[in-house]
Amino acid sequence: MKTLNKLYLIFVIIFMFLSSCVTEADMWERTYQINNNSGRDIIIRLYKNFSNEIFEDIEISNNQSYRGDKIEGSNYDALNDAESIKPGQSYSSFKVIVVFENIKSIEYSRIDSDGDDIPDSFSEPINRNLLRAGNYITAGNEIYEFVLTEEDYNNAIPCDGDCLD
Repeated sequence: MKTLNKLYLIFVIIFMFLSSCVTEADMWERTYQINNNSGRDIIIRLYKNFSNEIFEDIEISNNQSYRGDKIEGSNYDALNDAESIKPGQSYSSFKVIVVFENIKSIEYSRIDSDGDDIPDSFSEPINRNLLRAGNYITAGNEIYEFVLTEEDYNNAIPCDGDCLD
């Protein structure tokens, strides 16, 4: 009987230990990329802060891509939200300027529409904003892609001089 009590006690201790373990939430990984299919070579300027003081210029030839960093998390609701800012997180950028052969440019950013100093929407055209997750299509293997087209070039604004001045 003593042996049976000891086995029972060991079983209870093991059960309590196993049931107290916290399981880790499922994680997702995603990478965003910009594919240049505009018919022109481009430069994208990625602004790293809201003061526009720190930026990185990336050259992308026609039919080439720029891939951001892999991001990960566990909140699937935010991941699947079309208004998500995950692409900006992948590029570590709050504002993007796309320059087509130093002739035309178009700016994509997040904007503060209610004056509380917290960006809460996207600049126009919203349906083509590089920072908005809903504008990306799956390219497979957890890579999501935004394709710049000739239409983006046509909708860009002509520069008066150097587009990145």
